[in-house]
Amino acid sequence: MIFDFKTDTEGKAFCTDIVLQMQAIFSIDEQDALGRINQVWKNQDILGEYSLVYHETAKYWAEEIYEIASDLNLYPASST
Repeated sequence: MIFDFKTDTEGKAFCTDIVLQMQAIFSIDEQDALGRINQVWKNQDILGEYSLVYHETAKYWAEEIYEIASDLNLYPASST
């Protein structure tokens, strides 16, 4: 998976989990989920073990990113 923001090995694994969570929760494909995280976090750096993103779970971020992208009309909400 290619992310459009800076990340390290740990961050890439966490972001991949977020994408997988989005796919499972919202029944969307990988391209849709990846596009959402890339749009919402495009100006973020997910680096180092102390990044604030780790204060929440991948499931939490999957739900937040999905809703943010939908609210900003970056991607339409799925019909599920």
